[in-house]
Amino acid sequence: MSDRPPVAGSIDGPPSNLESVLRLEIAPDGLYCALVVLPHAPPINPFELPALVSYLKKNKLKTGIQPSAVHAALERLNTFSRVEQAFTIAVGTFPKIGAEVLIQPAVSLAVPGPNDLDRAQAFASAAVEACGSVSRGELIAEVRVDESLSAGKTVTGETLPPISGALTRLELGEGVEATLDEERLLVHALRDGMVLLHPPKIDVLPVEIVQGPLELLGSGDEYDGHLLVIGRVSGAAPLEAKGHLFVTDVVDSAQLRAGGSIVLGGSFLGRQRGTVFCRGNFASRSAEQCEIDAGGSVYVLTNAAQSTIASGSRVSIRGTLAGGSTLAGLEISAKQLGSPRGIPTKVALDPERRYLSHRKQLQSEISQLENEWATLDRTSLRFRPRGAKQQNSNQESPELAQIRAQQSLVAGRLAQLVSEEGRIAQMAREDSGSGAIVATETVQPGVLIRVNDAVMETVSTGGAARARLSNDGLSIELENLGGEAP
Repeated sequence: MSDRPPVAGSIDGPPSNLESVLRLEIAPDGLYCALVVLPHAPPINPFELPALVSYLKKNKLKTGIQPSAVHAALERLNTFSRVEQAFTIAVGTFPKIGAEVLIQPAVSLAVPGPNDLDRAQAFASAAVEACGSVSRGELIAEVRVDESLSAGKTVTGETLPPISGALTRLELGEGVEATLDEERLLVHALRDGMVLLHPPKIDVLPVEIVQGPLELLGSGDEYDGHLLVIGRVSGAAPLEAKGHLFVTDVVDSAQLRAGGSIVLGGSFLGRQRGTVFCRGNFASRSAEQCEIDAGGSVYVLTNAAQSTIASGSRVSIRGTLAGGSTLAGLEISAKQLGSPRGIPTKVALDPERRYLSHRKQLQSEISQLENEWATLDRTSLRFRPRGAKQQNSNQESPELAQIRAQQSLVAGRLAQLVSEEGRIAQMAREDSGSGAIVATETVQPGVLIRVNDAVMETVSTGGAARARLSNDGLSIELENLGGEAP
């Protein structure tokens, strides 16, 4: 690679060669490479693929090259560009982590979705029986340790040694116990209940059934396990469950919180006060004037109107999505986007949301460990030697030695988590992945579509449309906007 930084081509004049409009940026760990296209006017003679490939080889790029990103960069090179654009041109291979804990569930953990919402009673049955319901003594999961190691490779072809030590661990939560059977670790239920699995943690939480209607007052209601409400829920107050939260009827204005998924047999009427926050999926018949934040996917059987929706994965609206703003990590789909009256409707893809739930979990655990280390440090003050004579002594009290050992374990685990959180954060920044915004029938005027930094506002009516996020994360393609549905 040249030691002299490339000089940008003039926007007023065409570039003379590739070096004048390109900059290659390789991440410090060598696992990512970005090709930056500098501002430039269109070339007199279009650049061709062999020339770009030759440029990459000249700069020692060998492995993990992404063909779609290469073609996207080439297309950008041959068009007018006012601003820099970066393309993730190559991705290396991460080294395999040894001693990684793998959790294999022995029971079905499927949470009821939209197809289970046809009748309240059938839904209630599905909620309790189909979602990881277990009896005391039942096998929940088998845990094994994958000790295999494999080296990684940078984008320039250099070998990265494998990483030893577990970056994940099994955490036994409430209502479970683990026993060793030869080389397998078996996890059993200590009580009747439903499983809640957020790797590496496993819980068996009790199921509480509340006969509605339930009116929330004051500070609201909080439950330590999974909650099933048979009937309607109303009141602008919190309703929180540590596990999954199921309601067979309409929810009006409430603030719903769950450590798992939230599934409603009726509609969610927010009236500009109702909110949802869950680590899992959210499903309801309809959603109006509400705010939904789900770590997993969001499913709505009919229409979603004037709502703020955020999902770490998919947002699936079987009817019309009109008004408000919708953000997803992977895909947004609806029968119709927008309203014939031109109600402003914002839809956007943000691949970083796919990692958000995992990062929040890591950050929470990091915070807990930091507090634990600080508590141990304060406790150690009581046992530290005082005075010059004691300070020069090599003798440590048994209590202090035990605290030091605990601090060492906490510090080691903390370092692993900080490293893992940093890796996930980098993956979120670099991995734009693939995704789509889909309208199966109609896109109305006034729909604002955003994919990363690219924005397009629809002004036509009718037809099917699709805005697709390419692997480089920068291009939008609309098909049949204003035409006949394919």
